[in-house]
Amino acid sequence: KNSQKVKRKLKKMEIYKVLAQEFDLKQEYSKNIIDLLDEGCTVPFIARYRKEMQRFNVSICSLVIPTISSIYLIHKIW
Repeated sequence: KNSQKVKRKLKKMEIYKVLAQEFDLKQEYSKNIIDLLDEGCTVPFIARYRKEMQRFNVSICSLVIPTISSIYLIHKIW
């Protein structure tokens, strides 16, 4: 059971790095987006939240977050 938990955590850490590189983001931003998705937050909520926190500009919120969400969903399924 613990080994599966560790594997999931490592897999999650890898996706943070890959998404950060792919979208030219700081790794902490991709981690925050993934964490919010795991908590059940919707893409529109995350976009609004990010815009309010001024961590991303509007174009990143409207384009990158839905794409990251889709990629992460596929990643979780595999």
